Amino acid sequence: LHPPESQLMTLAGKLGAEVLIVGSATVTPAAGGNESEKSVEVNVAAKAFNVKTGQPIGRVQQKNKVSGLNETQAGSKALADTGASVGEELSRKVVVAWQQEVTSGSVIQVSVEGTDGHIASFVRLRQTITSLSGVRELKMKAMSADRAEMAVQYQGNSRSLADALLLKAFEGFTIDIFEVS
Repeated sequence: LHPPESQLMTLAGKLGAEVLIVGSATVTPAAGGNESEKSVEVNVAAKAFNVKTGQPIGRVQQKNKVSGLNETQAGSKALADTGASVGEELSRKVVVAWQQEVTSGSVIQVSVEGTDGHIASFVRLRQTITSLSGVRELKMKAMSADRAEMAVQYQGNSRSLADALLLKAFEGFTIDIFEVS
């Protein structure tokens, strides 16, 4: 019995995992071989998912035929060899996906209230955000009398950006962060 991927994803999230790997393997007797050896065919498949987004990262499937003194020995060798090969290939796909995620970062929407009459302070806040490690770009989306909306491209999540801002000291004003999502 195999639990649905959605249940596995929920469990992986609760355990703090970033990646979920789901796989299957089958071993069946194969034609060929001779009197002293038995042949088996193995089929190993594995999929990786980004736990945070639920999106698939990659999929690998390989078949292999192995001979051995008996079906158990041949099956064990086939599973070990093919499983290792599938694991290596899938891990390369996960690394590529992580590198792309880190390179692109994420766009975090930042809303600032209380800008009315405090433009100089708001400019210093923008400069501070831009100077933070991991900030690739800051774009103004909208500005009204007492509110500003910005989009920050950041290599990290919104919590780490909020934490980095809270560690900064500002001259003439303070910041309070009311919500991080």
